[in-house]
Amino acid sequence: MLSFIFSFTASLSYGTGDFIAGRTARTLPSALIVLLTQGTQAVLILTLALVSAQPFMLAALVWGIVGGVANGTAYMLYYRALTMGKAGVVAPLVASASAIPVIISIASGTIPNVFVLAGLIIILLGIIGTTYAPRAESDETIPMCRGVVMLVLWNHPRMVFRPATCLLLAIGAAICFGAAFTIADHGVNVAGKSINWMIWGFQLGTLPVTILSMLSAEVPWKKSLRNVSIIKALLVIMLLNMAGDILVAYAFRDGVLGIVSVLGSLAPVVTTVLAALVLSERLTNRQKVSASLIVVGALIIAYYQR
Repeated sequence: MLSFIFSFTASLSYGTGDFIAGRTARTLPSALIVLLTQGTQAVLILTLALVSAQPFMLAALVWGIVGGVANGTAYMLYYRALTMGKAGVVAPLVASASAIPVIISIASGTIPNVFVLAGLIIILLGIIGTTYAPRAESDETIPMCRGVVMLVLWNHPRMVFRPATCLLLAIGAAICFGAAFTIADHGVNVAGKSINWMIWGFQLGTLPVTILSMLSAEVPWKKSLRNVSIIKALLVIMLLNMAGDILVAYAFRDGVLGIVSVLGSLAPVVTTVLAALVLSERLTNRQKVSASLIVVGALIIAYYQR
């Protein structure tokens, strides 16, 4: 019962944090948001690890750091994508991250069960539907998050695959999140009773990639940090993400993998619902169906993958 509560609450925390971060990323670079929130979380998680008196394990820390590098990259791409496209399109695309461990498994020679393969196919159909634009559109009017456009050249229409930037960012985030999930799952198994040290490493791993990204940024972000509302938003994002990380780690340790994975994968649904309620965001019927397919496929994979 506790694992059910932990994993479901984690999705609420992650989804709400992602929604707030997407709004904040319109003012601050996504790398800075990840750096500040994950850096603060690293300090707090270290305190928790010391207070809990869990035995230090270098292997757990290293696996956490490796996963954190992928996780930090994923967050930067995701937050940036949310500033450029609709959350109802971007968030479900990122939810396809659950397909990455399946693809890794197939590449390593392990064929998953038929339900997992079906979930993978459903996700691919959803991605195709999300990126496909059936209407004739000119170069100047390509909308956000459209991947295939109809170009009319010399009265000869042809289909051209032209991924919008937010689509590429969302898919890149999904790949990185999927890699981070795979590494973190192994790290939890290695850590045993030293799970807090693995979680701390997960936070530490996000710092190098975000610092490097910030050094190359040309956005005047220092003035924005004097805004009290932005500081409050960053604190809320940090607390929500940290709560999600801790809840998921303990849910995986004590719960049934399939159920915990499904409940822990609902964050994009939370983000999409918040975008609809708060921002009155509206999607086309095609986008709704495609986004739903991705989420359903992700949930199927999460439940049936063992």
